[in-house]
Amino acid sequence: MNRLRRYITAPMRYNRSKGFGIHSPFAYDFVTTTLRERCRYYGYSLIESCRGEVCRMLSGARGRHRRVISLKGAKRLFRIVCRFNPSAILEVGSDYGVALTAMLEPCSSTQAVILNDDTMMDDVAGKVLGGWYDRRVKCVPTPAAARCVYDGMSAGGMNAFVVVNAIAPDDVVEWARYVLSFDTETTVVVIRNMASKRSVTRELYDRLTREMSYGMTFFNDKTAVVVLRRSLPLQHFALWF
Repeated sequence: MNRLRRYITAPMRYNRSKGFGIHSPFAYDFVTTTLRERCRYYGYSLIESCRGEVCRMLSGARGRHRRVISLKGAKRLFRIVCRFNPSAILEVGSDYGVALTAMLEPCSSTQAVILNDDTMMDDVAGKVLGGWYDRRVKCVPTPAAARCVYDGMSAGGMNAFVVVNAIAPDDVVEWARYVLSFDTETTVVVIRNMASKRSVTRELYDRLTREMSYGMTFFNDKTAVVVLRRSLPLQHFALWF
């Protein structure tokens, strides 16, 4: 969405974010009670503490480093996980443990697979989390290994849940095929870091929207939530969240 289009569509997106003009019961409920929920959840204190510690550690780090997920984004991710309650989560590209904390806090039995090859992120996450989730998290270095391990974790589960923070350009097609191949009641894909015109995660989102035959997407400039459920008609909602 270019800058001019953002300005032109801003009033419509803002109104839709409050539920106006949304006729699907599922979409209306998801937008108003999950994406735009303003009540304070029980897990927010831990998320705030974790992110604050990560930011303090990175403030003294040398060189460039990937941005940390915003507090607003981490809390939204927490609410989305609460909504769909997946038994296992696949995170593609780590986020210093902040996103991981947001996703694992809702349920003590949820497991996670993390695809990450950034040692700095691993070091920061390890110091901040202090081994809290070691028994529930499996870190793998390659996309093929991540998909294999996640398939084993999520076998028999009702919902698949994938969070994409960063991927390599050559992996876009393979990841799109993978998330569209799940044979589950509901598959949720949260795609982050889409703001840049050259964003690879935006390429993934665009490919998914072209190849989807059912389900709904909810997106703004930076983040998209893709809900693949056969009972849902194909609809895309541009929102302000």
